[in-house]
Amino acid sequence: PQALASTYNFNQLWKLTQSESAEIQKEQALLKFSELNQTRNRLHFVPRIYLKGQSYTTDDPGASFFANLSQRQINPATDFSFSALNQPADTTLSKASLGLQLPLFEGGRGYHNSQSAKAMYAAQQLKSHGAQLANYTQLAASYAQLLNQQNTLKDFSNLYDRIDQQIKGYRVGRKKNPVGYSGLLGLKSLKNKVLVYINMVKSQITQAKSKIQQLAPSVGKEFQIEKQDPFQFINHTIGNIHSEKTLQPSYMLSARKKMEESLTHKSKAQASRWLPHFGAFGATTYYNGDRDHASSHTIGAYLQWQWSMHNNDINDE
Repeated sequence: PQALASTYNFNQLWKLTQSESAEIQKEQALLKFSELNQTRNRLHFVPRIYLKGQSYTTDDPGASFFANLSQRQINPATDFSFSALNQPADTTLSKASLGLQLPLFEGGRGYHNSQSAKAMYAAQQLKSHGAQLANYTQLAASYAQLLNQQNTLKDFSNLYDRIDQQIKGYRVGRKKNPVGYSGLLGLKSLKNKVLVYINMVKSQITQAKSKIQQLAPSVGKEFQIEKQDPFQFINHTIGNIHSEKTLQPSYMLSARKKMEESLTHKSKAQASRWLPHFGAFGATTYYNGDRDHASSHTIGAYLQWQWSMHNNDINDE
């Protein structure tokens, strides 16, 4: 047996639209991404702490020598012989490093990247609000059209049935019917015109339902809406969003301004690549090999200054 079509009111359809509209879901995904990007760039001044490790076995002469040296276990009596240097046995070494990098000056790159991400997040918030309002307005307009056209279809269908009954009861040649065939032809012509209007209204109903289905695909093709006076719905729903609808261009305009602000900061961040960057770093490394285990400590400062446009900044993200 065929399943009964589900019936929805406007609030139910709007709830479905919020979770199913492709435009709303796209803007929400972009909003989440821009929020994460803003959080990451906002912490640009935080020192970078890293942990890395590796383990390997090798008979490479240079790697074998420095593996033993890292363990602080070089034996001058045996490790500098011709065979030990050129034909070393397999050497196994594991090492782990815990390090820190502290950028002290980046030419403003971190600041401008942070401001760019902040402005882009604000722009995406505005775009998301705009998408919500646009979908709400589209749904309300389609819902109102569907209510109105269903009432219109009912009126035309009743009129069509009355005309059809008159035609069936029409008797040509009666004294009470002086118009004769011309009256019958007139009724049939009117019936055909009403049928044309009925088909037009059905087409408009199909278009309205199709638009609602695009916004909330899960309703299916055979859904119905709760009966309601179209004018009451328009006054209650469309009237409430009339003032907010005018904000939609403002949402989009404000979003473009924020995107321009984001791109301005992004260009300044790129320009900062030509400025000198300096900072401090430190690391502790633990070694464990065939001969022993040992550790080492490193601390220092770095200076980077890019001159060639073909060289990538090693810290560029």
